[in-house]
Formats: sequence, C-alpha cells, structure tokens
Amino acid sequence: MSPTGHSADAPRGLGRPAALTRGDVLTVAEVAALLGCSRRHVYHLVDREELPGARRLGHRVLIVRPVLEAWLLAGLPPGERW
Repeated sequence: MSPTGHSADAPRGLGRPAALTRGDVLTVAEVAALLGCSRRHVYHLVDREELPGARRLGHRVLIVRPVLEAWLLAGLPPGERW
C-alpha cells in the first residue's frame, strides 16, 4: 500500500471518467454555430447556468460535447430537470 492508502500497482484513474480529448470540448463559437444562435446568447445561457456541460476557465468558457449532445437529444429540458 502507498502512503495514500491505495495499492501501488492499482491502475491510475480507476473509477474515474476517461480524460476528455480536444474533440470532446467545444468553444462558445462552435456551440453558437451548432445551436444556430449568437455567441452572446451562448454566454447568456452559461451565465444563467442553463447550458449543461459549460465550464468557465478564467475568462474562457468551454462546453463538454457529450454532455451538450445528450441534452440536445433529451429535447433541451430545463436545468431543474437536467
């Protein structure tokens, strides 16, 4: 056992989601094009926490593609149901 209490030969990241690739992350401009709206509207959705998968990294906003796609396939349910 390691000092953290984990077996030294246990695989790293066991039980954690796979790391995201560049293809799994969208920019505000890409989401705006996908949704057919303005970038400003996407920022508005992010600020109101109505866009699932959106994450702020400092001043930058990135959206996790699989989460956004699942939300779109579910029929764009409101945040309290998503």
